[in-house]
Amino acid sequence: NLVSDELGKILEKLASPIAKHRYQSVKEVIQALNVLNQNVRRSPSQILPPLTPPPPSQSPLKIPQPSVNASSRYQKLEQLLAEGKWKEADEETKRVMLAVAKVKKSDFESEENWLKYISLDYESIDNFPCEDLRSIDWLWVKYSNGKFGFSVQKRIYQGLGGTEEFDYKIWDAFADRVGWMNGKIYQGFLYHSDVSFYNIKKAPEGRLPHLVVGGYHCPRGLVCSLASRLVDCKI
Repeated sequence: NLVSDELGKILEKLASPIAKHRYQSVKEVIQALNVLNQNVRRSPSQILPPLTPPPPSQSPLKIPQPSVNASSRYQKLEQLLAEGKWKEADEETKRVMLAVAKVKKSDFESEENWLKYISLDYESIDNFPCEDLRSIDWLWVKYSNGKFGFSVQKRIYQGLGGTEEFDYKIWDAFADRVGWMNGKIYQGFLYHSDVSFYNIKKAPEGRLPHLVVGGYHCPRGLVCSLASRLVDCKI
């Protein structure tokens, strides 16, 4: 209690057995009592030292989702994924990635052959813009409820012991895990005709996207490069 404590100090000083510790005059006693009276009239916030507010609770760091707006190059990809058109979305993914990497189609080459036979190379993967890679992956993860996406493939690949160094056994194990193998036969060439390949209900986790690093004419080592690039981009 503020009053009793302050008054106690005044009384203690008045009754001190040591003369020099006592008030030396009535005037000093009156001044001490006046100070006490003023303190009592003040609000508690004026008497007590200000309280230090507790630090705000630490909330988990939220990674902002990429901005994919109507003017983005990924508008068509988002629409296809939202409609569950997985085969078309897989083709669109390769198309936009070839465009970002500036791999152009010749005037005499059909769109179908361009998508089927032309592949990103190691340098294109190693230098692929992180924001574009993040946007594509985010769309796949979002519309597949976490079943598909480059980041899903990276997790599976690394879980099998995969690194940036290519290993045939690990690649075969990865291709088998994500459903790119039919028994021991790699079925990358089936993407144009095998409708069941794009059945999301039956497809294993990580099967899609497929054409970018697992399609026909793709070097098998692209999976290693893509996983390494995802690590660099913190995806």
